[in-house]
Amino acid sequence: MIFGENVNRSMFKRCKVACNKEVHVSGVIDSEVADRFCKDMSDAYNTGQYYIPVIITSEGGCVYSVLQMIDFVMECKKDRIVMTIGMGPVFSAAAVLFSCGSDGYRFLSDNSTVMVHDVSISELDGKLGDIENETKELKRLNKKLYAIMSTDPDDPDFYTRKARSKHHKDWYMTPQKAKDINLANHIGIPFVTVNVAPSFSVTMNDERLDTTVAK
Repeated sequence: MIFGENVNRSMFKRCKVACNKEVHVSGVIDSEVADRFCKDMSDAYNTGQYYIPVIITSEGGCVYSVLQMIDFVMECKKDRIVMTIGMGPVFSAAAVLFSCGSDGYRFLSDNSTVMVHDVSISELDGKLGDIENETKELKRLNKKLYAIMSTDPDDPDFYTRKARSKHHKDWYMTPQKAKDINLANHIGIPFVTVNVAPSFSVTMNDERLDTTVAK
């Protein structure tokens, strides 16, 4: 797993300002990854940087762990821009995390793949009452995650209907397909420039998307 300064290639153009923190999610999402993610998000938030890039390459993992991560993202989004950048596989729980990026700041690399599916459990055994409780919880989580993923507040059941129409099979999407349904906003990898002013700007393909002067 790769986090923060351990990456070889930063998406930031480096400068002598301590506002250059990235957050990386890689590998299977579990409680350890979630705890580290929350710490890295806190570190990035506390630099005062306006944009927090979250770079995601994951085949998914534990639902409860990703919900913990999502809670932290939602708190940061109250006064920061959280940029989610999907690279390689963005599957299952990772796709839900990706969808939580700030509107207009969800990026997929050219060769990434998104996969969405129903919540699953590897084993289901025990007494009938236990199985019924597990089934009820799976349905609750499924509805909750699909509602989180919906980028249209007026249509929270969009992904539930899609899953039903695909007979609840794994749903793979190209970056363009993800953009077509507004799960992603841009195709390509953004670069964040931290100006000494200090101000922050986001560009992609030499086009400036936004500029913000830090307060």
